Amino acid sequence: MCKMFRIQKISIIICVLLVLLGATVGIFVNSTFLRLSLNKDSYDNAVVEYDESMVYYTDNMANKTSVDEALYILDETENAFVIECIGLEHCYNCTKYNAKVKKTIKGKSDETGKQIVLYQWVSFDKYNDTSLIFASPDNSLPLIEGKEYLVFVRKRNYCKEYQNTLDCNEYSLDLKSPVPTAYIVNDTQKDYIDINRDKTFKAIKDKYYMCYSEESLKDINCLSKKVVEHFCRN
Repeated sequence: MCKMFRIQKISIIICVLLVLLGATVGIFVNSTFLRLSLNKDSYDNAVVEYDESMVYYTDNMANKTSVDEALYILDETENAFVIECIGLEHCYNCTKYNAKVKKTIKGKSDETGKQIVLYQWVSFDKYNDTSLIFASPDNSLPLIEGKEYLVFVRKRNYCKEYQNTLDCNEYSLDLKSPVPTAYIVNDTQKDYIDINRDKTFKAIKDKYYMCYSEESLKDINCLSKKVVEHFCRN
């Protein structure tokens, strides 16, 4: 009996510790969660930091990917659409887009003419008590509202019961590896990012691709044009 009581006592202590741990995590997440009551200036003034190794990799490797290699990588993606970004919402650890599908390039579901929800793993986190920081795990930039893109995405496969509660299908942009998974249609980027000057999100929010030199800008614009021509030629 004493042995059983001791085991029960230990179990109760463990349960209490787990509850306290859960509460601590909840408090932390709540304190770092980005509330959507922030105004537009909060996002425009978000801090942008550059990792030197990522800058080097982007300009000297990723943006120099050959067209053949890029097409091979993108062909592995399950779904591809030409979309118009009609709205966006900054969420916790991601950005959520409402998009209208202009053309289904490939995939099991023909979404042409329909609206879809699209998630991208770029976000805004708390930088300090007064400002935000722009976070992009794969060195990609957010889609711009009102612009058309060729996107390579994976469908979010929910259980049937939850899917039936949604108004449309939901997809996620693949992580960039190493080529972009979203390509601007009918436009080109006009300028590269100057890491010594462009310190806030406002300075880069009108750009489509991360590139940090004139040569890299030409490389990614050329690659983007070739990819769009290949997949949208019909």
